Amino acid sequence: MSIDVVTFIDRPCSWTKVAKALVKYLRRDGIDARLVEMSRIPTKNHGRIAWLAPAEWVAINHPMELRKILKTYEWVAGWVSMDSTEPGYVAAWVAKMMDLVAVTGAFALDTWSKYVDYDRLAVVHLGIDPETFTVERFNDTNAPRRLKPVATLPHPRILVFAAHDAIRKNLDIVLETLRDIDTSIVVRTSPVTRKVVEMHLAKPFAEVSGYLSDLEMVALYDLVDLVVIPSGAGSCELPAVEALARGVPVITSTWHSFSEYLPWSVAVPCSEWVDVSLDIPWVLATRGKTCRIKPDILKTVIETVLSDLENFKRVAEARSKEVIEAWSMDRIVREEVIPVLEAKGWI
Repeated sequence: MSIDVVTFIDRPCSWTKVAKALVKYLRRDGIDARLVEMSRIPTKNHGRIAWLAPAEWVAINHPMELRKILKTYEWVAGWVSMDSTEPGYVAAWVAKMMDLVAVTGAFALDTWSKYVDYDRLAVVHLGIDPETFTVERFNDTNAPRRLKPVATLPHPRILVFAAHDAIRKNLDIVLETLRDIDTSIVVRTSPVTRKVVEMHLAKPFAEVSGYLSDLEMVALYDLVDLVVIPSGAGSCELPAVEALARGVPVITSTWHSFSEYLPWSVAVPCSEWVDVSLDIPWVLATRGKTCRIKPDILKTVIETVLSDLENFKRVAEARSKEVIEAWSMDRIVREEVIPVLEAKGWI
């Protein structure tokens, strides 16, 4: 049995990275796998398994293609994301039609069991390509051309991701906290978040926007001293794992999707839970609550790390190999994906 991994090929994002790594390491293990753009589903059933990455985004962006998937593939599996304490309506709806629902961490099993029988549930983590994160380190001298502006900034440099909704990701709190901290700020933006960054940060920053190759992303992590990503929502926050894999200190939150890599990061506790059911576009229909953090606690944590930055960097670099081994897509395919497919009798 062969596998089509269905994702955004034309719109690169974290899901695209994970999907590419999944295909790569399935092939390494002798399984016929290929990457398929979710808007270009094959019209005939070739006896393949469709692995959706993630399922609800196929439903939201290409509902007609989802119908085609359900009709033309013998088995439908894949990841579902959980951006709050409850799955979004679309995710829960799609999951009921899938033969195998992969959640991105054990934290989500009990919640998803309300919508899907346990025999159709499995934990399959999102991971990184270990070969990408073991390349030679970049520095200010050999930084890629697009990142030269970052390489000229004075240290310390803090990297912030601003690619998603400000409230659910605690982006507003992060930016407003950084106003009063004397450090260089690097912000990875998207077209819809630049104005949000300007409004909340209200001081100069180095902007990194547009598509970055895998090596350019690795170089970006190498050029900064600290990554601050204390999100209150999301299934994994892959950039946090990537930064840890490059030996960069990372400040996260105690949001449940971070629970499995908290041992490698510095966490800011969630202080309150906010209803997000109506705070994002209706098509996603996220429901439940997301965590918010206190600005004064975040500021204290950032200042604590900066006050002993070289030690934090030394510890993070020493433990980066552990992170790569734990979150390697090679390991995840061998220990999580293939055993689940074998248990189902699909391979």
